[in-house]
Amino acid sequence: MTDAEKKVLDEEVVVESVDVEVGTMEDVDAIMKKFDRESNTRVWEGTPKKILRYVLAAFMLFMVYMNLWATWSGQIRRCLFVGFVILFTFFIYPVKKGNVKPNSMPWYDILLAVAGCIPYFYYVANFKRIVAMGIAIGQTEVILGIIGTLVLAECCRRAVGLPILIVAGCFVLYAFIGRGMSLDLVVYNIFYTTNGIIGTPISVCSTYIALFLLFGAFLEATGVANFFIDCANALVGWASGGPAKVAVVSSALCGSLVGFYALYNRHPAKCFMGDTGSLFLGGAVAALAFAFDMPLVLIPVGIIYILETLSDIIQVGYFKATHGKRFFKMAPLHHHLERCGWSEVKIVTVFVSITAVFCLLAYCGIRGRYL
Repeated sequence: MTDAEKKVLDEEVVVESVDVEVGTMEDVDAIMKKFDRESNTRVWEGTPKKILRYVLAAFMLFMVYMNLWATWSGQIRRCLFVGFVILFTFFIYPVKKGNVKPNSMPWYDILLAVAGCIPYFYYVANFKRIVAMGIAIGQTEVILGIIGTLVLAECCRRAVGLPILIVAGCFVLYAFIGRGMSLDLVVYNIFYTTNGIIGTPISVCSTYIALFLLFGAFLEATGVANFFIDCANALVGWASGGPAKVAVVSSALCGSLVGFYALYNRHPAKCFMGDTGSLFLGGAVAALAFAFDMPLVLIPVGIIYILETLSDIIQVGYFKATHGKRFFKMAPLHHHLERCGWSEVKIVTVFVSITAVFCLLAYCGIRGRYL
């Protein structure tokens, strides 16, 4: 090919690239609303938008007060959290995907929002009486529990989608068909105990996640988050594999508080982490795995947690299948090892060593992808 032909070809490529039509932000928003359920939200403008923003800000301040200073029972905290979340969900998410009118909310969404939060606020107002009832809840409590559960399911459908409802529905059907439980007992366990809706996930959401999001929004608004990122970029952003190194350094900066455990949680421990740290750290690891599009890395990294969970499943299944016999001396696995004569230090040492080996294997498996 001659130089003249190359020049003509380059000019054609430039012309074609100029003619390419670049989508606007409106086009991007339309595509996101079509394919991403969480992006398909109502459009609030002007005064209604300001009111909703101030109400949500007041809700976050209320969450701070509830978690730091209020001395209410755990069930009361969780019910208040779920009740307000249901109310806000209907103000944010429409009934289906598609174009929505600005500052518009149909009457049935208002009805569902009110009907959905009433059962949870009713539980708060009558907490002592409902707890005193035990499993012998009245007809009013059963009806309100059904309404609160169904409206929460509709909120999940709007915000997340059907898959999670299908999974939850299978477990509810198992309670009726597999266990033969009555409607009153199912409603009691789902709605009025910490084994159901107001269980551990809602407890984590209403405490650590809510405050974590508020703290993250504060860092974003004040520019502190950008400082961490800029600092990481200045250190390693210039190097080969810079983005991966930036992620590592940023994570190290944000996770520096973990050093607390090296001082106070080592053997013999001065204090125990418990749910405060373990649930959050486990959720953070899972979120990072999905954020970096490598969820399978959770299997080797969390091998001990998988073995602990499997030991419980095996123990329960074997106990039911053999009508009272036990596969392990005690479940989960670390209790079985204790019964076998292992000391706490030995169990922790072995578990940490196994985790370290599998983390090293996971690192070897992904290092070529990012480094």
